[in-house]
Parts: sequence; structure tokens; C-alpha cells
Amino acid sequence: MDINIVMTFDDNYAIAAGVAILSLLKHADSKHFYKIHVLYNNITEEHIGKLKEIIHWFSNAQIHFINMNNQYKEFSSSMKYPKEILYKLCLPSLFKKLDKVIVTDVDVVFRGNISSEYMNFQTDEYFAGVKQVQSDFHPPFSQNIKDNNLHFLVGAGYMIYNLKK
Repeated sequence: MDINIVMTFDDNYAIAAGVAILSLLKHADSKHFYKIHVLYNNITEEHIGKLKEIIHWFSNAQIHFINMNNQYKEFSSSMKYPKEILYKLCLPSLFKKLDKVIVTDVDVVFRGNISSEYMNFQTDEYFAGVKQVQSDFHPPFSQNIKDNNLHFLVGAGYMIYNLKK
């Protein structure tokens, strides 16, 4: 089965992306095929080539680059983070044929296989990657979930999206 993974970054994070991709694929289950989709702006051809080289070491992986052509550039000056993080919001319109994707930041090192998380994700949920707040010092972006009056934070650095819902 294919495991679809989306990463969003620019040239400043290309080296980190290489580390993340290498660690992800070193721990990958050989029974699955890993399709890595990169939504980007301004990645040099040299860095794209190096990322493709990493993929060539693994027979169960491919990488696809999608140039977002500076979409959301109007937010660049007012945001603390790179505009590429906003591309996570475009996934349902970009990947209409997929039911779900893993979305991960690239400033990570994978220490295990992620395929079971992808396979076990139930498509009656919107996304996975929510953590219950454990203390009072979290910033005010926490969301009040009315069911149990619990506070949750969305850990958008690693999530599984239900693209159909």
C-alpha cells in the first residue's frame, strides 16, 4: 500500500528535509511504498537534486516536487513562520484523489516506522495529531473542545489529514 507524505519547506530547510527524509526511509516498512510530496518555493536545483539522490537509495520511495509559485506571498511579511506552512491548508484541493496523507515538518528525525499510524488512521476522523493540554502555561491558541470541556492543542508538525472529510 502507498503511504502519502507531504512536506512544505523552502531552500532554508532543504538540508533538514534531507535528514528527515533519510531517517523516515531508513525506518520504512519494505511492504509499503512511500510517496513524498514536497510543496515548495525557492528550492535550488542543487538541493532538489540532492533530495532526489536520497530517494534513489530506496526502492520503495519516490519524491514529487510541487512548486507553489509563491502562493500566499502577501502573508510573508506579517507572519512569524514561513508562508510554506500555509500550504498545509491547500491539501484537499491539491490531492483530490487521495483519502489521507501524513503531513510532517522537516526539522525532525524519525526514529521508527510510521506506516502503522497511517494504516490505522480511521477516515471517520478529520485528522490525528491532537494532544491534551497538560498544564496552564500553553499559549492562547488552544481550542476549547465542548464535548468534555478539555483543552486541546493542534500539533501541526506531524499530522494525518483526512482529505475526503
